[in-house]
Amino acid sequence: TGQPAQTDLRTATVLDPSAVRAEAWATAALALGAAAAEQAWLRKRIAGVLVDDAGLRVTPALQPLIAWQAPETLAQPARL
Repeated sequence: TGQPAQTDLRTATVLDPSAVRAEAWATAALALGAAAAEQAWLRKRIAGVLVDDAGLRVTPALQPLIAWQAPETLAQPARL
């Protein structure tokens, strides 16, 4: 239709060795909505993040690849 999908997701990001596959899963998530996308990603062990009004949903496949930092660490300027 050329019209954007009307779902509860703000964005979806997938980490995959194939950029085409990552884009396909992220686009499908935006069309499906958060709940259906989360279930599909969990079944297929997709490494990804879904963002909706409630916050972030990080899949178990992506968790070990993330190094979280405290907000105060991110706010400090880098030293050269």
